Amino acid sequence: MNSSSPATLEPGNPDTLGLLCADDQFFSIHPTAATIHAFDAVNDAILMIDTNLQILHWNRSAEEIYGWLRAEVIGHVIAEIIPVLRYLDGSSLAAQGHAMLATGKWRGELVQRTRDGREIMIDSSQRVFTDEEGLIVGTIMINCDITARKQAEASLLESETRLHLLAEYAHDMIFRYRFMPNLTLEYISPIVEQLTGYPREVFYNDPELSVRLLSPEDKPAANAAFNSVSDLSVRPIILHWQHRDGTPRCAELYSWKVTDEDGHPLTLEGIVRDITERTCAEAELRASAEQLQHLSRRLLEAHERERRHIARELHDEIGQVLTGLKLTIALAASEACPHLIPILDYAQTTINELMERVRALSLDLRPALLDDKGLLPALIWYLDRYTARTGVQVDLRHEHINHRFPTEVETAAYRIIQESLTNVARYAGVRTATVRLLASATHLMLRVDDAGQGFDPAKVMAAQTTGGLSGMNERVQLIGGLLTIESTPGQGTRIIAELPLQDSAPQMA
Repeated sequence: MNSSSPATLEPGNPDTLGLLCADDQFFSIHPTAATIHAFDAVNDAILMIDTNLQILHWNRSAEEIYGWLRAEVIGHVIAEIIPVLRYLDGSSLAAQGHAMLATGKWRGELVQRTRDGREIMIDSSQRVFTDEEGLIVGTIMINCDITARKQAEASLLESETRLHLLAEYAHDMIFRYRFMPNLTLEYISPIVEQLTGYPREVFYNDPELSVRLLSPEDKPAANAAFNSVSDLSVRPIILHWQHRDGTPRCAELYSWKVTDEDGHPLTLEGIVRDITERTCAEAELRASAEQLQHLSRRLLEAHERERRHIARELHDEIGQVLTGLKLTIALAASEACPHLIPILDYAQTTINELMERVRALSLDLRPALLDDKGLLPALIWYLDRYTARTGVQVDLRHEHINHRFPTEVETAAYRIIQESLTNVARYAGVRTATVRLLASATHLMLRVDDAGQGFDPAKVMAAQTTGGLSGMNERVQLIGGLLTIESTPGQGTRIIAELPLQDSAPQMA
C-alpha cells in the first residue's frame, strides 16, 4: 500500500475494501507504518487477522468501538476478543465461511460484544488478502458500528406504526392528497364516515367529493387551501357541511403542503377536527353570557335607580319632617318654662345633627349634582367633601369633559373614582392622590394614582376579599369598557378605566 491510501478511504463504504486489497494487490501480514497511519485515519474499525484467526492489526477506531487497546489484542484469537453473538440479516457462520471460500469476500450485519459487555450492531465487510505468491495469508475487515442507526430505524418503524394506529383510530380526520400526475387521495382516516356519513372508499374513488360536500360559502376557503403556497395554515379554516343524514356539521381544518427540493408541491396533508358540539356549546354559552350580562346590567340599573330614589326620599321626605320638627321645637322653646329650655335646646341640637347626617347619607347614595349638572360638577363637589372628611388632597386634572356624557358612563366614572379614592383613604397611607380625566369623540379615559403601599392585584382578585375592585371591573365591562389595575406592594397603585362613548348601553332611568 502506498502513502496515498488515506485520501481514498471512506468510512462506512464497503467499496473501501476494494481499494485496500484489490485482486492484483497483496498485503503484508506485518503492516508498515504508512499502512497503520492510513488505517488509523478511518472512522470505522479496521482489523487484520491471519489464517489462524489471530489478530494482526487493530486500528484506533477499533479501540474506540470495542474498548480494547491495540496492545491488548494483538496475537489473540478474534473470537475471544469480539465474539459474534448472532447475525442480523439471516446469515450464519457457515454462510460467511462459504462466501469467503467462494468469492474471497463477505458482507453482513451481526451483533458483537464490547469489552464492557455491551452488545453492538456491526456492518462488517471482510475480504481475504494474499502474499506475493498468491497464497491467502489473512483477512482484512472493516466494521462499522451501526447500533445508533439500527436503533433509530427501529424507533422510526415503531413511530410510523404508532402514527398509523393513531391515524386509524384518532377522533380527528387525517388526510393526504397527492397532486401529481393527477389529484388523488392517498389516505383518509376511517373517522370520515362518522363525520360525513359516506364510507371512505367513496372519497378514494372521488377525491373532489370532500370539497363538493361543503357549504357554498366555505368552498373558496377550501380551494384556497389546495392552491396556497404556505407550508402550514397558522389559523384553522372553519368548514360547514351537511351530514348524509341531513344534520349540519362544523369542523376546523389545518392543512400544509409537502414540496420537493425545487418547491413544487407534492402532497397536501391536513387534519379535520369536528367542532360541531363545541360550536353549539359555545353558542349556548354566549347566549347565557349575554343573558347574564343583560341581567347584571338591569340589576346595576335597578341598584342605581333605588339609590337615587332613596336619596331623594331622604332629602325630601325625611328632610322635610325633620325641618318641621325643628320649627316645632323652636316654637315650643319660645313659650316654654325656663326649666325646659335646656332640654329643648338639646333636642334642637340633636335634630340639627340628624338633619346633617340624613343630608350626608342622601348625597353619599347619589349626589343630585350627578343627575342635574353632570360628571365634572359632581366630582368637584365630591372631592371637596372627600378632602374635608379624609384629609387626603386630590389633584383633579381634566380635558374636554365640560359637557354631558351618557348617564351610564357618568355613573360608571363617578363610582370608579369614588371607590378608588375610598381605597386610597383606607389602605394607601398617603395624603395625596391624583385624578385625571380625558374625553375624546369615542372614549372617556380616567386614571386614579397614588404613591401609597400598593398591593398584588392578582392575589387580591383571586382571594375575592373585596367587592370594590371586582365591582369596578364588572361595572366597566357592562358598558363595554376596559379596566386596568396596576399596583405593586410598596410602589403605589394606578387605576385606569377606558369607557366607550359610542354604541353604549341604553341610559339608566
